[in-house]
Parts: sequence; C-alpha cells; structure tokens
Amino acid sequence: MRRAEIRLLSVTLLLGFLIFFAQTKTFGLMFDGLTYAALAKNILKTGDWKMLHYGLEQYSDFFYHPPLAMWMQALIFKIFGSEESIARILPGSCAILTTLGVFLFARARYGLTAAFFSAMALITSTRYIKWGTNFYLDGILGFFCFSSFALWIWLLTETNSAKKFRDYCLATCSGLLVGCAFMTKGIVAYPIIGASLIALLLLPRIKNLILFLFYAFGAVLPIFLWITYGSGSNYLHLYLSSNFSGALFHGFNWQPWQDLYHVWWPWWPVFIIATVGAMVKFFKGDKSAALILGGASAFLLAFSANPIFLENYLTPFYPFAATVIGIQFSSWIRKDYTEKYFRFTLGLTLILATLLATVAPDVNKQKDTPVTLWIREIKTLPSLELQKINTIVYSKDSAELWLTLATILGRTNWQAIGQFAVNRPAIKNTVLVVKNGETPDPSWKKEPRLYVDGYEFYIPAAGL
Repeated sequence: MRRAEIRLLSVTLLLGFLIFFAQTKTFGLMFDGLTYAALAKNILKTGDWKMLHYGLEQYSDFFYHPPLAMWMQALIFKIFGSEESIARILPGSCAILTTLGVFLFARARYGLTAAFFSAMALITSTRYIKWGTNFYLDGILGFFCFSSFALWIWLLTETNSAKKFRDYCLATCSGLLVGCAFMTKGIVAYPIIGASLIALLLLPRIKNLILFLFYAFGAVLPIFLWITYGSGSNYLHLYLSSNFSGALFHGFNWQPWQDLYHVWWPWWPVFIIATVGAMVKFFKGDKSAALILGGASAFLLAFSANPIFLENYLTPFYPFAATVIGIQFSSWIRKDYTEKYFRFTLGLTLILATLLATVAPDVNKQKDTPVTLWIREIKTLPSLELQKINTIVYSKDSAELWLTLATILGRTNWQAIGQFAVNRPAIKNTVLVVKNGETPDPSWKKEPRLYVDGYEFYIPAAGL
C-alpha cells in the first residue's frame, strides 16, 4: 500500500477506535452481554471449559449458544481481569478488525475510494455501534462471517493458478472462519454458508470446486474437534431436534426490512441505489457485481424466514451492506479523488462521523437500561439464609435481574410471574426484584440486606 493509503487507513481505524470504545463507554453491558460475561467468568471459577456454568451448577439449558465467544472472553478475563471495560475488549476488537477487513477487501477489489467509504459507512452506522460493541454475539459473528466471505470471494475471482498450495491454505482458512461463526452463534451462521454456495454456483470453475473441498474441510474441522474433545454433541443434538429447527422457519417476516429502514437511516438510500445498480450489472453479465451484494442479502432473507427476530440480529449484515455502499460511491467519484484531496476527505469524514456517532439519536444513549450489576459490590443475605432461596420472582420492568441473581445465588429455580401486582400469593423461599420507586403489594416486605444500586429486593411477609 502507498503512503497515502496507509495514512487514510490509519485515520479511519483511529476514528473507528474512538467510536467503538470511547463513544460507548457509558453503555454498560446489556441483557445478553451480562449473561455471556457471567458465563465466561464462571469458566475461570469452575475450571470447566467444556460445559458452560452460570453458577455452581452446570448450566445445561444454555445449549442453544455454542461456547466460542465465552471461551475467548474467558481468556481475556484471565489476562486482564473481569471488569466491565475488559468485557468490551472482545466485541470492540472484532468491530475494529471488521472495519479493517472491509477496507482491505474493498481496496483490493474496487479501489481506494470504495475502501474508504465502505469503512466509513460501517463505523458511522449507528446500530452497528450499538450492537457491534456490546458483548452480544452478533458483532463477533459478523467478523467471522465477513472475513470468511471476503476471503472466499477473493479466491473465487483470483486468476493466478501458479499458487495452488497458497490457495488451498486460504480456502481452508475461509472454512475455519465459517466453523468459528457456527461455534459463535450456531446455525445463525447459515446465511453466510448459503451466500458462499451461491457465489460458487455463479463461478463454477474446476479450480473453485477443488477450493470448495478445502473450504468444507476447514468449516468442519473446529466443529469436529469440539464434538470430540468438548460437549459439542449436546449442542448439535438440540440443533437437530425438530422443535428447535422447525421454529426457525415459519412463514415470512418483514420486520428485518422494516427495522433496517428505521435504524439505518443515514445509509439506507445509498444502499437501495447501490442494490439496484448491482442488480443491473448482474443482468448485463457482470456476475462479480452481485457477489458482495449476495452476502448482504443473505442475512436479510434468512431472518425474514425467522419468526424470532431481534434488531441486534442485523449486526452481521452491516459490513456487507457498507461494502456495497462503498462500491457505489466509487462509481460516483473519480478514482483519484480520495487520495488527491486527502485533507478535505479527512475533514469531511470527521464531520460526518461526529454527526452520526454523537448527535444522531440512540447512539450514545441506549433505550435499554445498562446492566452492569455483575461488577458492582453486592451485599447478599447471610450464607445460611442464602441457601433457602429457591425461586426468584421479578417484575415486568426488571426482568434482567434474574440473571444477576442467578449468578449471586447459584443456579436458582427462577421463574417469571409478570407484574407483581396481580395479587399472586407470596411464595415461600422467594426474592422479589423491583426497580426503585416500584411498590409491591403488602404480601412482600423490603429486605435491606440484599442490595444492588437502582433496585430493591423484597421477601414474603412471612419471611424466608
């Protein structure tokens, strides 16, 4: 890379670092992030790397998420300690590495202008900042998916046949990344597998078919090792069960498309234009124009067939869509613009990033209540009384507290009863969790010895 390109990449990564880490310092760990962090901490406490533990007992009903992200987080905790800021290193690093991958892939395929605007579209996408930098699995999944797909597309379109051994190794690495994606969030990784197969069908050369064999070997290898030396068979048994797999495909769901319109307003119009442009090129015979678009579409289409959809599921979509946007900008702007007017480009970038990442709503202030209780000082009941607590009841507005208390009390037999004001009789050996200001009915009395900032704890009036 030339000096100007290195400078532009360095500034882009620095800006991404400031957004992914500094801008999100007050977010706290949200609901799922707290769960995964607790699981990672308990790996170190129990010394058991095969089975996830939420408390003192095996957390056997957590099979629907494989353990790779928790393993990685546990290693980080072991090195740096288990603080909230440390828990953000893994997702923040994956966001930075994804930005780097987007830049390098677009630079190699479409030029510097495409690389620059692809990276900028990614790091200024407000919801990517939100979901890609908290300890949710989706940002980590997005890193593995985009890295695998970008490497796979590069191999399919590479024409140099003199470096077969190198290509076989890279195809295996691409497959390994797919395997890592599966071990991050299970079958949620299937969109990228489908997109990779479609890309192979669009470019069905003998060389590419041979590469696919190495790709498949790399994808299966980490899963095979997991089954052989870990507890992967238990997870796979759940995936293959009819109840679980059947729930993933049931009709068509427009919510991913609607959410994309609402949460990605800065870049949505350009993405639509770029999508139409790529489709036109495809029908004119330029198959490569549709490859990266296929990666973006795969996630939208996959989640459209999934009745259980949440906004954070879109996180792996953003790197692909950002690249599509960068390609569109490169078709609008002269190829030497970004390098020739480097200072102007940099200034415009800083202004744009400031507006989107600081002024734009719902970026620095989360709609979700930050959940950082797992690192705060918690004063609990005496150990003898602690053992008597078998059930946790929580109000509708403080549902996230069950997992915090599950960590405190061990693997409790927790349950939800909805709003506490439904005149349900007090349950023996139960703790009720409410936010400050909420008042339960008289069947509960306040327990001052069990305390977490912002929340109050009640026990049955008859005592424990």
